[in-house]
Amino acid sequence: MIVSIFLSSGNISWHELKHSISGFGVTGCLLAFLFLGGQILFMVFRYWALLPTEHSINIFRMAYAISVGQAVNTYFPARAGDFLKAALMTRDPKTAFSGKAPTGEFEGEDRRFTFLKAMGLIVADRVVDVGTLILMVLFSGALFIPADIVAKKEMPPTWVFVAVIVGILAAVIIAKYAVGTRVSDKLKTIAHWIKDFRAGFRGMVKPRKLALGILFAALSWGCEILSLQTLSSMQGFPMTFTQAVFVLLALNFFISVPLSIANFGPFEAGVVMALQAVEKIPTEQALAVATVHHLAQMTSVVAMAAISFLLLRYVAPKSAR
Repeated sequence: MIVSIFLSSGNISWHELKHSISGFGVTGCLLAFLFLGGQILFMVFRYWALLPTEHSINIFRMAYAISVGQAVNTYFPARAGDFLKAALMTRDPKTAFSGKAPTGEFEGEDRRFTFLKAMGLIVADRVVDVGTLILMVLFSGALFIPADIVAKKEMPPTWVFVAVIVGILAAVIIAKYAVGTRVSDKLKTIAHWIKDFRAGFRGMVKPRKLALGILFAALSWGCEILSLQTLSSMQGFPMTFTQAVFVLLALNFFISVPLSIANFGPFEAGVVMALQAVEKIPTEQALAVATVHHLAQMTSVVAMAAISFLLLRYVAPKSAR
């Protein structure tokens, strides 16, 4: 879709676009594919690190659940893959909303890793993932580049950042007390569901697990940054780490609201506009980077899902299948 828009506007021709894409060759496409495959691998490790201590999931099943769910998220809107991740991790989604009282011995909680606990883990992972990207943006200075878009004098005053942090902390505290266990008898089932969901966050509040989660999140984002840097460099426009983080931020902003199948259109538009902002790269070359990066992401996630299925089927112990 985005290709047709650029072509119809007269900015570029098919010949120019194909010429730019051919500049990558097999090497560029393969590197992008491998880097984005690494992104999925570190994503699996991130979930593994944030898994609550009292639960244990075979690493092959975890890899299968995350890679297959991520493939669905890549091709279909509305984050449908997240629900599939939870179902594949638990293998027993039918008991998710049973409303039965906890029967386990761990701090009065059910030791089963239920569907709602898996959803809690997925939300916790999302918080760590997005939080790590925000930290990378802040520490790299990517939020304030390029200079002609956000001038230094236009930076918000310090009190704005303080107010945002205080607001977030206040919301967390209020939410904690709002979701208490003192509810009427009629709401006991809902309270149990909420308790189950909150249990999925237990790993995130452990300093060691949180640190590992942030590390793997940074490595996961780093793989995508390497893909963007490699493709841009092969077009003759090498990017610094800060510039690449800015492109990554713009890309995720554009695809934050799913508008099309596999994010075709918003994905390419985000990369093209960001690349042209930081590098003044010609449209056909920016679009070539965006197209190859997107195709590499789409193929790598399917390949990782297929590999994880084969590992689960033929390598993992029978108890994990």
